[in-house]
Amino acid sequence: MALQLSRFLLFFLYILAHICRSPATSLNSTFLFNSFRPSDLNLSGSATVTRTGALQLTNGQHSMEPGIKGNAFFPASLQFKKPTASKRAKPFSTRFVFAIVSQAQQSGGHGFAFVVAPSTNFSNATGGRFFGLFSIRNNGNAMNHIFAVEFDTVQQTNFNDIDENHVGVDINGVNSSASEPSAYYTGNRKKEQVLLDSQTPIQAWIEYDGLMKQLNVTIAPLSHPLQPNRTLISRSIDLSPVLLEHMYVGFSSGTQKLVSKHYILAWSFAMNGKAPELDLSHLPSIPRD
Repeated sequence: MALQLSRFLLFFLYILAHICRSPATSLNSTFLFNSFRPSDLNLSGSATVTRTGALQLTNGQHSMEPGIKGNAFFPASLQFKKPTASKRAKPFSTRFVFAIVSQAQQSGGHGFAFVVAPSTNFSNATGGRFFGLFSIRNNGNAMNHIFAVEFDTVQQTNFNDIDENHVGVDINGVNSSASEPSAYYTGNRKKEQVLLDSQTPIQAWIEYDGLMKQLNVTIAPLSHPLQPNRTLISRSIDLSPVLLEHMYVGFSSGTQKLVSKHYILAWSFAMNGKAPELDLSHLPSIPRD
């Protein structure tokens, strides 16, 4: 009897140790933040939650390279692939409201990115043009396993940026595989520019269809609260080689000589479905100090 109890105890301790070594994985793959106060986001660098409940990624301070960076992630990893032979990336969708505040419009930098990454540790990343996600050493490296959508306010010709006000799809680096000048389509299908660095709230939708391998990105000013029927970016892309089984989702930004304050005011996310609606009538206010 004592021998059996001892064996059971050893087996129990082995299982417990294995669980403790495994990364935290959320069983809830849908979440909603209409305010980030309170929240248990994983924050690093300059990222913080303001008194109003807004998520602030950068603080508007100047810095030389490697610059200032702010990262904010949902605290647990999510399962982006089933452990099956197909290894196909699951569909997901997210929506959020953001604001970029500079001393004057189109004078700051560098923007921010929505990120899907295998880790929340970006201690070796560079701010500014690399959004606090990459560095000159690993930019474009397939081993990064990072998918991002950038909202870029500075044109970097060496990264083939199309202009100083665009949205781009980034795979393992900041050289975008697809990008479009920041804009939205009205009800009569008229294309209207959206100034990212406008100091006003802007809503974004990112949707990936794992079966059809289709990525859609849409933005619109808060004065146009419904999702436009026509997307800004619609690309056929297979994220299966990029995404691992378990990944983290969040936001990242960085500044150097050019600075802005980058805010996320509300955020929702869903695997295998549509991200929950945001309460646009009760958004946290943008600090003006």
